[in-house]
Amino acid sequence: MINIKMPVLKKDHEWNEHLKKLREESYELRTAVQMLDYSEKCKDKNTLKDEGAAAACVLSEVLDVMQVCIGIIEKLLEKYPTMLKNAVMIHIEKLYQRGWKFRKWIQIEEE
Repeated sequence: MINIKMPVLKKDHEWNEHLKKLREESYELRTAVQMLDYSEKCKDKNTLKDEGAAAACVLSEVLDVMQVCIGIIEKLLEKYPTMLKNAVMIHIEKLYQRGWKFRKWIQIEEE
C-alpha cells in the first residue's frame, strides 16, 4: 500500500482564478499524455529515448491538476462543510449505474 499526502495550499482564490489554473494545468496534462502516447508508439527510439521521463511528466501534471481540484474542494467545504461525503456517494452510485467496475479504492483522509 502507498501512503501519499497532498497539501491543502494556503490560498483564497476567487472562482475565476481556480478556473484559470484548472484550464492551464489541464492543458499541460493533455500535452504530457499526448507526448507519452507518442513515445510509446514511436518506432524510432532515438527520437524519444526515455519513455520513463514522459511518464514522470504525466504524473507531475496529474498531481498539478489534483492540487487545483483540492483547492476547489477546499473552497466548497468552507461554505458547505458536510457536502463532500454525500457528493462522493452520489458519484460512486453514478459510476455503478454506468456499469463501471472498480479495481481498487483510493482513500482520502483529512488530518
